[in-house]
Amino acid sequence: RLVADFPRLADAVTKLLTDVDIPVSSIKSTVIRNGTTNGDDSDALSAKNLDTESKIKKIFATTKVETRLMHESSLGSAEFDFEDESEGTKSLIGFALPWASFLGMGDFMPTQTTLVIDELDSSLHPKIIESLIKRLLAKELNTQLIFTTHDTHLMDTKLLRRDQIWLTERDATGATQLR
Repeated sequence: RLVADFPRLADAVTKLLTDVDIPVSSIKSTVIRNGTTNGDDSDALSAKNLDTESKIKKIFATTKVETRLMHESSLGSAEFDFEDESEGTKSLIGFALPWASFLGMGDFMPTQTTLVIDELDSSLHPKIIESLIKRLLAKELNTQLIFTTHDTHLMDTKLLRRDQIWLTERDATGATQLR
């Protein structure tokens, strides 16, 4: 929905994907509302008797978003529905908005912010995660990335300093110990 509402976000997401070697050349989202492609939510937004949360729920209950990704390769191009994409590609797109902002690819969020991701490596190739972290660190931005992972390859001191790696372990009472 964000890509449909903010087309420049589609460009930032496309750049992020191509930067990590996912051959997506464009992303197109169409909002389908009540069977038409006009995507006009003005009646839901102008409803005076609804609070903001109810307006948002009404918009999402009456709209559907169709997202298609164009892939380019040496064999040609092909268009895929978002649902047909790999879990890794979906995962990358899922946090592309804050990630693109972290990498200076858009002005979608303040540059002084913290991004917290549970299981950053979920459905993503370890080299992609390593590449994303390297890109973030190379930018030397005033941002902080906090993530959990089960991938011990990321605990490489060539990638992260020792003081940037914290280990957690659950004790006998179920509490998490941070080291």
